[in-house]
Amino acid sequence: MEITYLYHSGFAVRIDDAALVFDYYKDTGVEGKGVRDIIAPAEKVYFFVSHSHFDHFNPEIADFKKDLVFLSDEVESQYEEPERAIFVPKGKICTLDELSVTAFGSTDCGASFYVKYKGVSVFHAGDLNNWHWNEQVDENAARASENEFLRELQLIKNNVEPPIDVVIFAVDSRLGKDCGRGAEQFISEIETKVFVPMHAWDDYDGANAFEKTAEKYGAKFFAITKKGDTLKI
Repeated sequence: MEITYLYHSGFAVRIDDAALVFDYYKDTGVEGKGVRDIIAPAEKVYFFVSHSHFDHFNPEIADFKKDLVFLSDEVESQYEEPERAIFVPKGKICTLDELSVTAFGSTDCGASFYVKYKGVSVFHAGDLNNWHWNEQVDENAARASENEFLRELQLIKNNVEPPIDVVIFAVDSRLGKDCGRGAEQFISEIETKVFVPMHAWDDYDGANAFEKTAEKYGAKFFAITKKGDTLKI
């Protein structure tokens, strides 16, 4: 398996003969490490779009002409080739040959995806996170946001098969000193083999500060330093 960082929340995961591309927003701009380079050798290619925010959804994915696109149903009105797409509402499970896709909720917009292919599991959180903003809002608002996240986390915990091989989850320094709170809550509840930080824009140091926490829970950490970085497992 290979995990390649595209940008922000965008990742390509190669598993055996398949390529799974999550929340493609911008290409890497790195020779030999662009999306087309990554998916070219794959026999099966699947794109996933968690929601319609500009930093998670690029309509150009319709131009790749590769297999299927799985999108949260929130994106349906904005996708130009619906005949090649499967729109997945929260709670739905889609099975296609050796691929299984389950859509869970988000605490912002759209969905999060739990994907299994040939026994390998990947969870891409989209904008699911504990968006507590506790340094910017009052205690009641922060607690309400956290409780919303914890309810969704419990639902996920009850409906996935641990351990999850790869968890791609937001570590966004804009949340302040507790920016890894949601990520820690996730991996403390659901055993994770490899943890991949996302939604960090160019703040790689901020995202990588979560490494020790991830390792405390037994997860291997993918420390990202630039677009096109790849972790081979």
